[in-house]
Amino acid sequence: MGGLAVILAMFTVLVGMLALGALATPSGPSTLRSLVTGHLVCAFSGIVLLLIAVVGASRNLALASFGVLFGTGLLGLSVLLRSRTTPRPPPGPEEDPDRNVGTVPGAVVVLHGAAAVLTILVAFLAAIGMAHS
Repeated sequence: MGGLAVILAMFTVLVGMLALGALATPSGPSTLRSLVTGHLVCAFSGIVLLLIAVVGASRNLALASFGVLFGTGLLGLSVLLRSRTTPRPPPGPEEDPDRNVGTVPGAVVVLHGAAAVLTILVAFLAAIGMAHS
């Protein structure tokens, strides 16, 4: 179960990187950039904890990973809500005016969110499974 959680986490990261370029623009709102940065830091921490928990078969680290990944999901939801409601500044002189800066295609958001929810669920099940082993 832990191995599946790691695979799902890596997939979630890959899909999330597609969205990162659109959201972490220098011209974007600082609050949104801060949320994206927090989401990335928490995701990285949760995945590292998950990898260590799977390799070491540690229930406590698996539970910690679940907690961090759950918090990461909440931050991700905040990023989604904030990115959908924050007005975008006009493009700068060096930016392409036709580029839709700051928006992520809905399919990418749904895919990333679904993979993240599955990752969190499987991480939780792995932690529970380690408790009964």
